Amino acid sequence: MSKETVLITGATGYLGSALAHHLHRRYGDSIKLKALVRASSSRRFLANLPIDFVLGDVRNPASLWDATEGADVVFHCAALVSFRQKDYRNLYRANVVGTRNLVNACLKNRVKRLVHISSTAAIGASGLGEWSDEQTPFQAWQQRIGYFASKRLSEFEIWRGVAEGLDAVIVNPSVALGDWNGWLCGSSEFIADLFRGKIPFAPKGSTGFVDLRDVVDAIERAWKFGETGERYIVSSESLSYQSLVERVARFRGARCRNVLELPSSVGVLLGAASDALAYLFNFSSPIALDSVRISALSLRYSNQKSIARLGASYRPLDETIERILIRRNLLR
Repeated sequence: MSKETVLITGATGYLGSALAHHLHRRYGDSIKLKALVRASSSRRFLANLPIDFVLGDVRNPASLWDATEGADVVFHCAALVSFRQKDYRNLYRANVVGTRNLVNACLKNRVKRLVHISSTAAIGASGLGEWSDEQTPFQAWQQRIGYFASKRLSEFEIWRGVAEGLDAVIVNPSVALGDWNGWLCGSSEFIADLFRGKIPFAPKGSTGFVDLRDVVDAIERAWKFGETGERYIVSSESLSYQSLVERVARFRGARCRNVLELPSSVGVLLGAASDALAYLFNFSSPIALDSVRISALSLRYSNQKSIARLGASYRPLDETIERILIRRNLLR
């Protein structure tokens, strides 16, 4: 019996590498793992993993024809994440055109299933604290956020592929926290810095959070049990940033008990200044005008569909926070 061939795009990132390790641990030698990588990509997260590297780029259609040839399932984790306004065109090329190219390659080579890793950024939300689910309409304000719009448009490429005969399913994770094999997600540094008292202000809004381990488990479940053309929100809890600060402050030794709410006017000023510097000097900062605008909104995501249809389960956020602090040697 031949092995099932699994191709992962974005496998050199946190999520893609966590998925690769998860699949190897679950299926061992019964599957053949392949990773689409650029020549300049660091492969340290995939060290000691039996995986074949295929040179290519989602922005290069021809490279995807070769990469997807013989693949039974493709996990599309590759994406550009940026909230800088100067990156709008790059977001479209990487997330929308890149997904279009991959869908076309999967159709050409008759890939059995494509699992597209999207984001809750593509889920409709009022921003006023109402619960969002997979059917909530995308809003006008979301169209003006480059990253949100690119993730939404990339899903239309998936549905176009489904209409042309591709078996594809979409997973929409919220903000992933935690680690895999000791490597922390970038968002987890926010938790560690909060604990250390390095962050004096927190936004007034809210969003969804989920453990990275639960994300990769849900992705596998979407592969096995997801319905063609359907999307599944993967999120553990929706919390305000102030509530997140309070969760972190409960742990012994935390120095974040006096974190203040960031005034909207100050946040907008910082974001606008950061974007201006990015245009003038190619300056990079985690603060951008779009990210400030989003962090002031109240976003809440329902995970009921993933629980009911995929059998997904979610760890308590306190457990995830504790694990991050232990990994950072902040708790004994």
